[in-house]
Amino acid sequence: MNMVKNKEVSIEGALQLAQKEVYAEKDAQDLLIGSQFNFVIYKYKHYRWQKRILQIDFNSKTIFNIEKGIIKKQFPFSQVKACEDTERRRFSIVFHGRQDYELEAVSLDDKRKIQKSVWGSCDPCKKKIDVSRLCDQFQIQDMAVFSGNEPSVNQHIILDRKVAHNFNSDFKDFKCCGLEVNRKNLVAEPSILSPSSTELKNIHVGVIYMPTPKDAEKYQALKGSPSELHVVDQFMLEMCKIPHLGQRLDLLLTIRELPVSMRDLEPLINQKIQASKQLQASQKFVAVLEYILAIGNHLNEKAGKEKAKGFRLSSLTKLPLLRGKERTFTLLHALVEQIFLHEPDLVKFSQELTEFEAVPVASMKGLSAEVDVLKKELENVIQCRRLIKPKTIKATPQESQFCKELKDLIQKYEGDLSQLSKRCDEMKKLYSNILVKFGEPQDLDSQELFGWISSFISEFRKILVNVGNFFTLESVFVAPRKGIYSFSFHVIKVYQSQTIQVNLMLNGKPVISAFAGDKDVTREAATNGVLLYLDKEDKVYLKLEKGNLVGGWQYSTFSGFLVFPL
Repeated sequence: MNMVKNKEVSIEGALQLAQKEVYAEKDAQDLLIGSQFNFVIYKYKHYRWQKRILQIDFNSKTIFNIEKGIIKKQFPFSQVKACEDTERRRFSIVFHGRQDYELEAVSLDDKRKIQKSVWGSCDPCKKKIDVSRLCDQFQIQDMAVFSGNEPSVNQHIILDRKVAHNFNSDFKDFKCCGLEVNRKNLVAEPSILSPSSTELKNIHVGVIYMPTPKDAEKYQALKGSPSELHVVDQFMLEMCKIPHLGQRLDLLLTIRELPVSMRDLEPLINQKIQASKQLQASQKFVAVLEYILAIGNHLNEKAGKEKAKGFRLSSLTKLPLLRGKERTFTLLHALVEQIFLHEPDLVKFSQELTEFEAVPVASMKGLSAEVDVLKKELENVIQCRRLIKPKTIKATPQESQFCKELKDLIQKYEGDLSQLSKRCDEMKKLYSNILVKFGEPQDLDSQELFGWISSFISEFRKILVNVGNFFTLESVFVAPRKGIYSFSFHVIKVYQSQTIQVNLMLNGKPVISAFAGDKDVTREAATNGVLLYLDKEDKVYLKLEKGNLVGGWQYSTFSGFLVFPL
């Protein structure tokens, strides 16, 4: 009311402000009683701002840092020390015992919600310092952003000195790349709906240095010719004249990023759908699990324990770690032996699970969060369009064309996002069925479950190619009995001209050799093979007699097997 009395705002303006405050309080209450929230943030990494999803999960009391469906980092609430506010939409999450996160929210409203959700009550430790020495050594001086024909270094800058200082390199790029701030290209330029990568960077610069309400108040109160101002202040003054500048910049960024995000997420969601379908349909994998259960129950019975009706799939990763009396023989070796004895065809079970050959990186939790954020971003675009839509009578041809193209894009993105959302729902439903089938908890993320299965398949294959376990961990072949054996090897050298010599050794003595010495190729193999008579426990292995493989060892092979016993 005081603002109305002082004629600072109209009655309508005061009502709008009051309504915003009510909504802000309501949002804060809703946030505190919710369970999981996803926010778009930008994280400063490798000298640039990278888009991430910040998920705050009150069920698990964990903060997740998600990129393209991949959970990059996760932090329990207990590790969070504070959330420190910085200028504009930036803030820092301060952790106990690790590096701080410098982040930027896409809006001041999101920044407020993030701070209230977890860290609003945190108070960072305040240290008493002697400021006189610091001010003397590190005080920021007024300085111009440009050299040469630009104003001198002593020219006064209205903009906050720290912001102006950081503005230096970004502003140079911004102006030189042809996207100078004016009404033409930030108000109603149709082509800006599909900007180039350079223009997109410039839009982001505009978002970062968008004038704050205090900045706008300073510049609107200026009197005199704008040409007398510092070039940075001229820039900021022009930005202050653009109506709904923040919404326009956010709209341009979102319109550009939405199709890219949807295109990136689609194959990841499809991969999870296919993986779930394969796991649901694979009968051989279930049969392998039954063998594991039978082996486990037999050992439990011998130890006087009760038989189990099932087991968590996390146990799959423990099979290679459980060793027998022979330290090289594990429970996984026992499983392979039993399958070979009774149902040899089951060793091919991984052929039914081709989507698990590579370790899964994206998680369904992360992918669902990404889709949820895309929905919110599109809704913000729709709201923004309503806000900036010009009056029909006052609209210029450019503004009308801009709004028409924007409407068409929104309709297209709504259709694309609807299809992506349906695929995401299908993915979650299929995965939920998988959890039920294998008796896993419903809150188990796919990144864990699929990771266990992928690791099990990888370890199973290693044992499979070492049937009998006659190769040691050091790749030494130990003859199990007297007989004739066949050996072959392919040793690769890469990206180096030095000749290599590889010897096949029998009980410490060379038997055959192979060489690779062509200087004009990037990859070359030293290859050879031989039949050998071996007595029981004779040892055969490879020795690099000369040269260096660099990274070639990753592509090299050594194999041996019994031809016939004696």
